[in-house]
Amino acid sequence: MLGAAGAGLGAAAGELLKFADRGGALQLALLTGAWFAPAGFGMAFGIRLGLDLHLRAGPRLDGTVLLAAGLGGLGGFAAFALGQWVYADTIAAGGTGIPMLWREGFRTSVWGLAGGCLGAVVGPEIPNLGIWRGLAGGLAGGVLACLLFVAISVAGGPEPIARILGLTAFGGLLGGMIVLAEAMLRGPRVEIRWGRTGRVVVALGKTPVLIGSGPGNTVVVTGIARRALGFEMAGGRVICRDAETGSRETVAAGWARRLEDVTVTVRGLPPGAGNGHRRAMP
Repeated sequence: MLGAAGAGLGAAAGELLKFADRGGALQLALLTGAWFAPAGFGMAFGIRLGLDLHLRAGPRLDGTVLLAAGLGGLGGFAAFALGQWVYADTIAAGGTGIPMLWREGFRTSVWGLAGGCLGAVVGPEIPNLGIWRGLAGGLAGGVLACLLFVAISVAGGPEPIARILGLTAFGGLLGGMIVLAEAMLRGPRVEIRWGRTGRVVVALGKTPVLIGSGPGNTVVVTGIARRALGFEMAGGRVICRDAETGSRETVAAGWARRLEDVTVTVRGLPPGAGNGHRRAMP
């Protein structure tokens, strides 16, 4: 939802830069890139804000967030400027002899490329999702959003409205597809529950997942130690490190630890995997 909101606001701002065809091909390509850049910035910023609210219980408006949003805007600018340049040089130059399917297929590929760039920027912010899975999710989101844009245009909707609605959907679908890509990851996970409704599930991998109340953790939960537990994968096993005691142990599916009102549970492994000892919840 935040990705959609950021994209919609950026798209409305970008319409101010969407002039009629004027000047040479280079100027038009730059204007087209500049039209999408605010939407790309808004998407990346909104999705990062949503991730922080989900994993860290509050926004983290620091340099890393602005860098990710800036890269999102830059990636979108590059994809659409390049797409417009190629379109003007090949498809538009062919006149009316180019079938509609080819024209719209090219447009869809450009939206997909822009979504892939944005997904590659946001993907690493989701623990153990990575660039390539984020890129795949963003690519799918861009293609689906472009199909919606084409459908609105074919139905006779005003093109500015179609662009704004299409880019708003782009932001929502981009965030949704990245979350879907994360949900499809196979392998161990750690589930953190607190209160009646609080729940976060994070995939485990090479990047350690840190849990605590301090701002530097992967998952921030109030009411526990600043750095309580850490989980990582090593040789196909899940290693849990207790930050308070410094102890390390190999854990299996169903392992659980209660920290005040917070319950941490390992999921997604066959029972007994890793040759560790399953320890009952204290």
